[in-house]
Amino acid sequence: MNQALEAWRGGQEKPGRILGVSPTIEAVDSVWSEGKKLKQFEILQETTVEGRRQFTVKLTLDGAEPESVNYVVIGKDPLLVFRESDYEKMSGE
Repeated sequence: MNQALEAWRGGQEKPGRILGVSPTIEAVDSVWSEGKKLKQFEILQETTVEGRRQFTVKLTLDGAEPESVNYVVIGKDPLLVFRESDYEKMSGE
């Protein structure tokens, strides 16, 4: 989780495969895909719901107020990191 957000904050322009990390991490985040810049983040909470890890993260995007966002993390290698709303769209929830 941390490595995906570090990549975004560090300037990786689009989500997808996070370069230079092991295990392989794939990120899916529609806001990141829109080209929004991440200024800072803070992981507030980690829980397990229905067998999947979920994180609540405070994100501060360039030019915006901080907001709390939920992420879903599944798998091991690759490790898949989804913004919760993107996960729900893909899984039909």
